[in-house]
Amino acid sequence: MSVWSAETLLRRLNEVVSPAIPAAVDGAAYTLKIGNEAYVSPSSPDGRDSAVIRQLQVGQDVMIPAGQYAFLITAETVMVPNDAMALISIKARIKWRGLVNVSGFHVDPGYTGKLIFGVFNAGPSTIHLRNGEDCFLIWFLSLDHPTERLHKGRHDAITSDIIGPISGEWKTIDMLDSRLHEVERQQASARTAFGVTLTLGAAIVASFIIFLLQMDISARHAAQPTATPSTSKISIPSVTSATGTVPPRSTQPARHS
Repeated sequence: MSVWSAETLLRRLNEVVSPAIPAAVDGAAYTLKIGNEAYVSPSSPDGRDSAVIRQLQVGQDVMIPAGQYAFLITAETVMVPNDAMALISIKARIKWRGLVNVSGFHVDPGYTGKLIFGVFNAGPSTIHLRNGEDCFLIWFLSLDHPTERLHKGRHDAITSDIIGPISGEWKTIDMLDSRLHEVERQQASARTAFGVTLTLGAAIVASFIIFLLQMDISARHAAQPTATPSTSKISIPSVTSATGTVPPRSTQPARHS
């Protein structure tokens, strides 16, 4: 399997794209434009802002609010031959604004029809596009041999069965946003409770350690012997003076008669 070069794409251009415009070849890819239909999932509870498939005049804008899904159809019809398949994407300058392709990234051999891109605005602000604007890219790849397993069915318009699954998506997004804020509040409460518990636990442990130290100090003081005054006699040796020997004085307490 190999990607078609610009030369191969130009040589087979009329086989794979209608209308075929050589100037739309961008490197090895072909640039596809936004067509005349668009659908954006409602961003209000009553869905009045974008509850229907819109028919776009040439140059008319379509707005995709942040957090909303949309379906965009190409202006061109794509025909994938039985010896090839195709890869599709959104142009980088539009991706950088937050538009994400959520509808798939390939086109099967044998498909003929317009391409419908399911997109999601993951950016912070509304994305403005218009009918006729260069928006998508398609590459063709050669298979190792032609296949008989060809795609059946085609799209030429955005239909109600396509938009049905996302017609109420704004509710899901709103619920997810509310749930996210609730989880954040719960986490903040849990962190606060943990901090208070940790502080109280540390205070209790510190108080217990101080109590043990005081008990140890008290026990050490109680274990030390206490000196008591002695009532025994103390002998003082006699002192020899010039006049004779002075007998030692008794330390016997004086008795009074």
